Amino acid sequence: AFIDGSDDRLVDMALREILDLELPDSSKFLFLIVDEFHMLNEYHKRDLFEWLQDRSKRLQVLLIANRKDSRDEELMCTLRTQASGIPQNSQRVRTITTRLSATLLKEVMQQYNTKYMK
Repeated sequence: AFIDGSDDRLVDMALREILDLELPDSSKFLFLIVDEFHMLNEYHKRDLFEWLQDRSKRLQVLLIANRKDSRDEELMCTLRTQASGIPQNSQRVRTITTRLSATLLKEVMQQYNTKYMK
């Protein structure tokens, strides 16, 4: 399933409602992608992580963000320690951070004929 963190439905609906609509059967093994994770407000992020804690045994999740907020790691730590079905010291909950170098960014921009501003 795919959830967009900038989804307009988040104005009127709780994230948990959207997740329950998109992933109604929690008995199946599922893969969830949350794109634009950084766009979620603090309330929605907490709601997401509470929802994940209840379904951690059967769910693989990829959170995609272009920036990291100060409380994001705290939420990840809580998930690591409180989620049912995830053993302590497990690699099932990980944070992977990467950056595009200026050189790579310049290469890609030149490839697509886009101006590079230094």
